[in-house]
Amino acid sequence: GRVLTQGRSKRPLVLIGKDTRISGYMFEAALEAGLVAAGADVQLIGPMPTPAIAFLTNTLRADAGVVISASHNPHYDNGIKFFSAEGEKLDDATEAAIEAALDEPFHTVESERLGKAIRTRDAIGRYIEFCKASVARGFTLHGLKMVLDCAHGATYHIAPMLFRELGADVVVIGAAPDG
Repeated sequence: GRVLTQGRSKRPLVLIGKDTRISGYMFEAALEAGLVAAGADVQLIGPMPTPAIAFLTNTLRADAGVVISASHNPHYDNGIKFFSAEGEKLDDATEAAIEAALDEPFHTVESERLGKAIRTRDAIGRYIEFCKASVARGFTLHGLKMVLDCAHGATYHIAPMLFRELGADVVVIGAAPDG
């Protein structure tokens, strides 16, 4: 948060998304508290795939995005990925500045400069529309029956809706996040 707020007159906006690991809720709360205490506004996106957070960071005009995920590592691992305002990986200098800030004493801003946090409710719909726009307008899956294994991951609520909206008859397995 301090890296984002340095030298700015307006509060930066940071999106936070996560995968379905149980520890993601703990890390989300910690990130939210730290960013708000540093003077950044936060939008909590909830469980979403990493590419969705990159997309939403750009389209919602955020100053940065964060995904709490360890991708394909075991469920007991977790990590943090940062995105620039354009939804791209941060440059090395910014990542180094964040790492250096972690070694400094923690300070909060004055109460009138504290950030605000909100939960974004339309992120899933926005991402589904983006995904549908990536295929030709006349593209359809009508008449196809598909089995989607969401592997209890962050697409558990997105993939079934997306493929149904494209016309498929969808059978879903692995759609109960299990940490």
